Amino acid sequence: MGLKDLFSDKNEEKAAQALKDGYGNAKNEAYGQIDTGVSNANADYTKALGLYAPLSDTYNRGSSLYADALGLNGADGNGRAAGAYQTGPGYQFATDQAIQALERRAGAQGRLGSGQTGLDTLSAVYGLADQDYGNWLERLSGYDGKALGAADSQAGLYGAKAGMGYDAGVTKAGYGWNAATGAAGAQSDFLKGKDQTGANIIGTALGGISAAKKIFG
Repeated sequence: MGLKDLFSDKNEEKAAQALKDGYGNAKNEAYGQIDTGVSNANADYTKALGLYAPLSDTYNRGSSLYADALGLNGADGNGRAAGAYQTGPGYQFATDQAIQALERRAGAQGRLGSGQTGLDTLSAVYGLADQDYGNWLERLSGYDGKALGAADSQAGLYGAKAGMGYDAGVTKAGYGWNAATGAAGAQSDFLKGKDQTGANIIGTALGGISAAKKIFG
Protein backbone atom coordinates (compact mmCIF):
# COMPACT_ATOMS: atom_id res chain seq x y z
CA MET A 1 0.00 0.00 0.00
CA GLY A 2 1.46 3.34 -1.06
CA LEU A 3 1.18 6.68 0.67
CA LYS A 4 -1.54 7.64 -1.78
CA ASP A 5 -3.70 4.71 -0.68
CA LEU A 6 -3.73 6.00 2.89
CA PHE A 7 -5.72 9.03 1.81
CA SER A 8 -8.22 7.34 -0.56
CA ASP A 9 -11.21 5.05 0.00
CA LYS A 10 -11.76 4.21 -3.67
CA ASN A 11 -10.40 0.68 -3.36
CA GLU A 12 -12.63 -0.05 -0.37
CA GLU A 13 -15.60 1.38 -2.24
CA LYS A 14 -14.91 -0.78 -5.28
CA ALA A 15 -14.49 -3.88 -3.13
CA ALA A 16 -17.72 -3.17 -1.26
CA GLN A 17 -19.64 -2.61 -4.49
CA ALA A 18 -18.23 -5.79 -6.03
CA LEU A 19 -19.30 -7.76 -2.98
CA LYS A 20 -22.80 -6.26 -3.01
CA ASP A 21 -23.09 -7.00 -6.74
CA GLY A 22 -22.01 -10.58 -6.10
CA TYR A 23 -24.69 -11.07 -3.47
CA GLY A 24 -27.30 -9.54 -5.75
CA ASN A 25 -26.30 -11.66 -8.73
CA ALA A 26 -26.28 -14.83 -6.65
CA LYS A 27 -29.75 -14.04 -5.31
CA ASN A 28 -31.12 -13.36 -8.80
CA GLU A 29 -29.58 -16.56 -10.15
CA ALA A 30 -31.05 -18.58 -7.29
CA TYR A 31 -34.45 -16.95 -7.78
CA GLY A 32 -34.37 -17.79 -11.47
CA GLN A 33 -33.54 -21.45 -10.81
CA ILE A 34 -36.26 -21.72 -8.17
CA ASP A 35 -38.86 -20.06 -10.40
CA THR A 36 -38.00 -22.38 -13.27
CA GLY A 37 -38.28 -25.43 -11.04
CA VAL A 38 -41.61 -24.28 -9.63
CA SER A 39 -42.97 -23.55 -13.10
CA ASN A 40 -41.96 -26.99 -14.41
CA ALA A 41 -43.37 -28.73 -11.35
CA ASN A 42 -46.65 -26.82 -11.64
CA ALA A 43 -46.96 -27.97 -15.24
CA ASP A 44 -46.47 -31.58 -14.11
CA TYR A 45 -49.03 -31.19 -11.33
CA THR A 46 -51.52 -29.76 -13.81
CA LYS A 47 -51.02 -32.74 -16.12
CA ALA A 48 -51.51 -35.16 -13.24
CA LEU A 49 -54.69 -33.41 -12.13
CA GLY A 50 -55.94 -33.52 -15.71
CA LEU A 51 -55.54 -37.31 -15.71
CA TYR A 52 -57.77 -37.57 -12.66
CA ALA A 53 -60.46 -35.26 -14.05
CA PRO A 54 -62.32 -37.77 -16.30
CA LEU A 55 -62.15 -40.48 -13.62
CA SER A 56 -63.44 -38.08 -11.00
CA ASP A 57 -66.33 -37.02 -13.26
CA THR A 58 -67.33 -40.63 -13.91
CA TYR A 59 -67.08 -41.66 -10.27
CA ASN A 60 -69.06 -38.63 -9.11
CA ARG A 61 -71.84 -39.40 -11.58
CA GLY A 62 -72.01 -42.96 -10.27
CA SER A 63 -72.11 -41.72 -6.69
CA SER A 64 -74.87 -39.23 -7.54
CA LEU A 65 -76.90 -41.96 -9.25
CA TYR A 66 -76.51 -44.13 -6.16
CA ALA A 67 -77.90 -41.29 -4.03
CA ASP A 68 -80.80 -41.01 -6.49
CA ALA A 69 -81.52 -44.73 -6.21
CA LEU A 70 -81.54 -44.52 -2.40
CA GLY A 71 -84.15 -41.78 -2.57
CA LEU A 72 -81.85 -39.08 -1.19
CA ASN A 73 -82.74 -36.70 -4.01
CA GLY A 74 -86.52 -37.08 -3.92
CA ALA A 75 -88.90 -38.13 -6.65
CA ASP A 76 -86.79 -36.63 -9.41
CA GLY A 77 -83.82 -38.64 -8.23
CA ASN A 78 -85.89 -41.80 -8.11
CA GLY A 79 -86.99 -41.17 -11.69
CA ARG A 80 -83.42 -40.72 -12.85
CA ALA A 81 -82.32 -43.91 -11.09
CA ALA A 82 -85.21 -45.97 -12.53
CA GLY A 83 -84.54 -44.63 -16.01
CA ALA A 84 -80.84 -45.40 -15.77
CA TYR A 85 -81.52 -48.91 -14.51
CA GLN A 86 -84.16 -49.76 -17.09
CA THR A 87 -82.14 -48.43 -20.01
CA GLY A 88 -78.98 -50.17 -18.93
CA PRO A 89 -77.64 -52.77 -21.40
CA GLY A 90 -77.61 -55.54 -18.78
CA TYR A 91 -81.25 -55.10 -17.86
CA GLN A 92 -82.36 -54.85 -21.47
CA PHE A 93 -80.46 -57.99 -22.45
CA ALA A 94 -81.75 -60.02 -19.52
CA THR A 95 -85.32 -58.85 -20.14
CA ASP A 96 -85.13 -59.67 -23.83
CA GLN A 97 -83.76 -63.12 -23.08
CA ALA A 98 -86.48 -63.83 -20.52
CA ILE A 99 -89.27 -62.68 -22.86
CA GLN A 100 -87.89 -64.71 -25.75
CA ALA A 101 -87.70 -67.81 -23.58
CA LEU A 102 -91.32 -67.37 -22.49
CA GLU A 103 -92.48 -66.83 -26.06
CA ARG A 104 -90.68 -69.94 -27.26
CA ARG A 105 -92.25 -72.00 -24.52
CA ALA A 106 -95.70 -70.52 -25.15
CA GLY A 107 -95.31 -71.10 -28.87
CA ALA A 108 -94.34 -74.70 -28.28
CA GLN A 109 -97.45 -75.12 -26.14
CA GLY A 110 -99.67 -73.38 -28.65
CA ARG A 111 -100.67 -70.46 -26.41
CA LEU A 112 -98.45 -67.68 -27.70
CA GLY A 113 -101.25 -65.11 -27.97
CA SER A 114 -103.10 -66.07 -24.79
CA GLY A 115 -103.67 -63.78 -21.85
CA GLN A 116 -101.75 -66.16 -19.62
CA THR A 117 -98.66 -65.69 -21.73
CA GLY A 118 -98.94 -61.93 -21.22
CA LEU A 119 -99.26 -62.41 -17.46
CA ASP A 120 -96.30 -64.75 -17.44
CA THR A 121 -94.28 -62.18 -19.34
CA LEU A 122 -95.14 -59.40 -16.88
CA SER A 123 -94.36 -61.67 -13.96
CA ALA A 124 -91.02 -62.61 -15.44
CA VAL A 125 -90.05 -59.00 -16.12
CA TYR A 126 -91.00 -57.80 -12.64
CA GLY A 127 -89.30 -60.77 -11.03
CA LEU A 128 -86.17 -60.11 -12.99
CA ALA A 129 -86.23 -56.44 -11.98
CA ASP A 130 -86.65 -57.31 -8.29
CA GLN A 131 -83.80 -59.76 -8.46
CA ASP A 132 -81.39 -57.60 -10.44
CA TYR A 133 -82.13 -54.19 -8.89
CA GLY A 134 -80.38 -55.06 -5.65
CA ASN A 135 -77.31 -56.19 -7.59
CA TRP A 136 -77.39 -52.92 -9.53
CA LEU A 137 -77.51 -50.92 -6.31
CA GLU A 138 -74.59 -52.91 -4.94
CA ARG A 139 -72.54 -52.10 -7.99
CA LEU A 140 -73.43 -48.43 -7.73
CA SER A 141 -72.43 -48.30 -4.06
CA GLY A 142 -68.80 -48.81 -5.05
CA TYR A 143 -68.72 -45.42 -6.75
CA ASP A 144 -68.77 -43.62 -3.40
CA GLY A 145 -65.42 -45.14 -2.51
CA LYS A 146 -64.02 -44.52 -5.98
CA ALA A 147 -65.14 -40.88 -5.93
CA LEU A 148 -63.58 -40.44 -2.49
CA GLY A 149 -60.33 -42.04 -3.65
CA ALA A 150 -60.12 -39.75 -6.67
CA ALA A 151 -60.85 -36.72 -4.48
CA ASP A 152 -58.16 -37.77 -1.99
CA SER A 153 -55.63 -38.16 -4.78
CA GLN A 154 -56.50 -34.76 -6.22
CA ALA A 155 -56.34 -33.17 -2.78
CA GLY A 156 -52.92 -34.74 -2.30
CA LEU A 157 -51.68 -33.21 -5.53
CA TYR A 158 -53.08 -29.81 -4.61
CA GLY A 159 -51.46 -30.09 -1.18
CA ALA A 160 -48.11 -31.04 -2.67
CA LYS A 161 -48.38 -28.15 -5.11
CA ALA A 162 -49.13 -25.71 -2.30
CA GLY A 163 -46.31 -27.12 -0.17
CA MET A 164 -43.87 -26.74 -3.04
CA GLY A 165 -44.91 -23.11 -3.49
CA TYR A 166 -44.50 -22.46 0.23
CA ASP A 167 -41.06 -24.11 0.35
CA ALA A 168 -39.96 -22.12 -2.70
CA GLY A 169 -41.11 -18.90 -1.02
CA VAL A 170 -39.22 -19.74 2.19
CA THR A 171 -36.08 -20.60 0.22
CA LYS A 172 -36.28 -17.37 -1.78
CA ALA A 173 -36.79 -15.41 1.43
CA GLY A 174 -33.62 -17.00 2.81
CA TYR A 175 -31.62 -16.08 -0.26
CA GLY A 176 -33.02 -12.57 -0.12
CA TRP A 177 -32.09 -12.24 3.55
CA ASN A 178 -28.55 -13.50 2.91
CA ALA A 179 -28.12 -11.08 0.01
CA ALA A 180 -29.44 -8.14 2.05
CA THR A 181 -27.32 -8.88 5.12
CA GLY A 182 -24.26 -9.58 2.97
CA ALA A 183 -24.67 -6.27 1.14
CA ALA A 184 -25.20 -4.49 4.43
CA GLY A 185 -22.05 -6.08 5.79
CA ALA A 186 -20.10 -4.97 2.73
CA GLN A 187 -21.39 -1.42 3.18
CA SER A 188 -20.48 -1.52 6.85
CA ASP A 189 -16.95 -2.65 6.06
CA PHE A 190 -16.67 0.14 3.50
CA LEU A 191 -17.72 2.75 6.07
CA LYS A 192 -15.19 1.35 8.52
CA GLY A 193 -12.58 1.68 5.81
CA LYS A 194 -13.58 5.29 5.27
CA ASP A 195 -13.14 5.92 8.97
CA GLN A 196 -9.70 4.38 8.81
CA THR A 197 -8.83 6.57 5.82
CA GLY A 198 -9.88 9.62 7.80
CA ALA A 199 -7.80 8.44 10.72
CA ASN A 200 -4.81 8.02 8.42
CA ILE A 201 -5.23 11.55 7.14
CA ILE A 202 -5.52 12.99 10.64
CA GLY A 203 -2.67 10.90 11.94
CA THR A 204 -0.42 11.95 9.08
CA ALA A 205 -1.32 15.60 9.56
CA LEU A 206 -0.59 15.45 13.28
CA GLY A 207 2.65 13.66 12.60
CA GLY A 208 3.63 16.42 10.19
CA ILE A 209 2.87 19.12 12.75
CA SER A 210 4.89 17.30 15.37
CA ALA A 211 7.83 16.95 13.00
CA ALA A 212 7.61 20.60 12.08
CA LYS A 213 7.72 21.62 15.75
CA LYS A 214 10.85 19.58 16.24
CA ILE A 215 12.55 21.15 13.25
CA PHE A 216 11.52 24.74 13.81
CA GLY A 217 11.31 24.58 17.55
